[in-house]
Amino acid sequence: MIFFALLLANALTFSLLFYERMSSARSVMLGNLQYDVATSVAILDRLPAAERPKWLARLARGNYRYRLAAGESGAWPTSWRSRDAVRSLQETLGGRYPLSIIAVPGPREHIQAHITLHDGAPLSIDLWPRLPVIARWLPAVLLIQFLLLLFCAWYAVRQVVRPMTRFTRAIDALEPTANVPGT
Repeated sequence: MIFFALLLANALTFSLLFYERMSSARSVMLGNLQYDVATSVAILDRLPAAERPKWLARLARGNYRYRLAAGESGAWPTSWRSRDAVRSLQETLGGRYPLSIIAVPGPREHIQAHITLHDGAPLSIDLWPRLPVIARWLPAVLLIQFLLLLFCAWYAVRQVVRPMTRFTRAIDALEPTANVPGT
């Protein structure tokens, strides 16, 4: 019973920790996306058209990049994974540039934001939404924590049961007193 209680407590701890870390990482990631996209688009918008291609590689990130093209056509993204990224792009660019966002079909989730810079040049932002990753060490730490809790529970139960075991052995070692002389 104690084992299952510890297992449940550890699973709940892991679930809440995982939820909190994912929420926090998503918030930071979306904040960085907004800031970075706003800055990158502003840079590309202010550069002369001939210099923009040189900057595309500098402005590219791990899960998004910029292209000086109108982009592909497609349907509005409906995936839960892309919902936050779409909202961030709308908040960041929607008021300053004409913006359309589409889901690009394929094996990997992919959205594309199309904007028109102030000089009329098209700009596409290819974005591959992904969940924030948890630290590699976290599952190992949680496993060690569970094993330590299990050991402590075993030791505590052993300490509580030991006097009762000694008492039971002492009772079993007693011999009946029916043959005692003088009774």
